[in-house]
Amino acid sequence: MTDGREQQIQTSGRRALSARHPIVPIALSFCSGFVDVVCYLGLFHAFTAFITGTVIILCSELFREDSLVWVRLVILMTFVVSAVIWVHVVKWLIRSERAAVSICLGLECLFLALFTVSALALPISSQFLSIGTTLALVFATIAMALQNVAMQLALNFHIPTTVMTGNLMRFVVAAIERVGGNAGAQRGDGTRSAAGEAHYGRSLVAFVGGCVLGAACLATIGFWGLLLPVGLIGGLAIVTRD
Repeated sequence: MTDGREQQIQTSGRRALSARHPIVPIALSFCSGFVDVVCYLGLFHAFTAFITGTVIILCSELFREDSLVWVRLVILMTFVVSAVIWVHVVKWLIRSERAAVSICLGLECLFLALFTVSALALPISSQFLSIGTTLALVFATIAMALQNVAMQLALNFHIPTTVMTGNLMRFVVAAIERVGGNAGAQRGDGTRSAAGEAHYGRSLVAFVGGCVLGAACLATIGFWGLLLPVGLIGGLAIVTRD
């Protein structure tokens, strides 16, 4: 358990996952891809994890009469406000030596569950500030903002789970270095390059898998498919220990 790569730890007489276990960023990458695709397809092309995409869509819709600018503004305002709040909350959890990772995962599960309930129980409409659409967007964005903050503060020893362009570039660079035999010259003996390649590769595969499965679930069972990431994040919250 001293090398930061322990697979499991003993907690209260039972075995639990360490927060450093590689399954944690893999599961979170899967869920971020799943949620973002469901939001994009089911909530009028809304990105709640890939916020840069929301900015791009907002700019492209500024001068269109049929645009849904209010959807993008709700996401951006919610993300900024909730991110500021989550930064203070997560820092307080870390300073007070509480189970920051488990609490963050539990809160993310809660807001994803609220997102699911809102999307299922309330009408989803493009009408201005439609209650169903607005609540679904707000809860989904709060959950994804928390995941981003948690990855920066409580899980910063893992690679990002929502910045997939950067992860893809790192994966490509690591793969090229490994194939070209330059990893040893730039990173010592090449071990870190190979490990980094595996980490980025697994995260990308999980993200794409979440996107594909999210699209398939929305097309077949609608927003009920969100129960999958809710259950996955909830399970992680229960078994993961800092």
